Amino acid sequence: MFAGKVTRDAHALDVGSRTLLTEVQVPNAGGALLPGMYAEVSLALERPRPWLLLDASALFVNAGGPQIAVLGSDGLIHLRKVVIDVDYGAELAISQGVSAGERIVLNPDNRLKEATPAIVAE
Repeated sequence: MFAGKVTRDAHALDVGSRTLLTEVQVPNAGGALLPGMYAEVSLALERPRPWLLLDASALFVNAGGPQIAVLGSDGLIHLRKVVIDVDYGAELAISQGVSAGERIVLNPDNRLKEATPAIVAE
C-alpha cells in the first residue's frame, strides 16, 4: 500500500465515465511504481457536514430552487430548501435542509404548497 497526496485535478468530470483526471504525488524512493501503471485508489475525504442520501424522486425545483416536502409532526407538509452536494442519478446526497428520521414525500407535485394537510398511506 502506498500513501499519497492529491496535488491537482482537471476540474472537469468526464460525463461518460464519471471520472476526474487527478494527479497524486506518491513517494517512490524504492522504484516500485513505474510510469504508466494503473492503481485502485481509496480516498479519505472529510466533509464539513454529513450527507443524507435521498431518493431523487423526492426533489422538486421551482422558483425557490431545489426543495423537498417533509411531513411534519403536525400532519402538515412543509417545504424545505435543500443543498445537493452530489447527484448520483437515482439518489441525491443532501447536506442541508433535511435531518435523519424525517418523513419525506416521494414524487411531490410542483404545485404543492406550504402547510398542506397530508393523508398518510402506510
